[in-house]
Amino acid sequence: MKRAVQLQTDPQTAPLAPGSAFDDFFAEHHSALFGALWLVTRDRHEAEELTQDAFVKVWERWGRVRDLDDPVGSLYRIGMSLFRNR
Repeated sequence: MKRAVQLQTDPQTAPLAPGSAFDDFFAEHHSALFGALWLVTRDRHEAEELTQDAFVKVWERWGRVRDLDDPVGSLYRIGMSLFRNR
């Protein structure tokens, strides 16, 4: 008789499955963040790079960010901080 093995995964390091909450978050907010960053940078390529970097930082902290009262605000704060630091 075989016993089922249940793996314990850390939500911080678990791979994201298609349709995950982060994927939905990304799809919903990517265009708007890109537009805001394009407005402040006035450079399409720079805005895309900043958008990608902001989402990477949110993804790295997704376990904490998803439980915040305003995860979108954190995304924009990160994006604007990245802009100011360049």
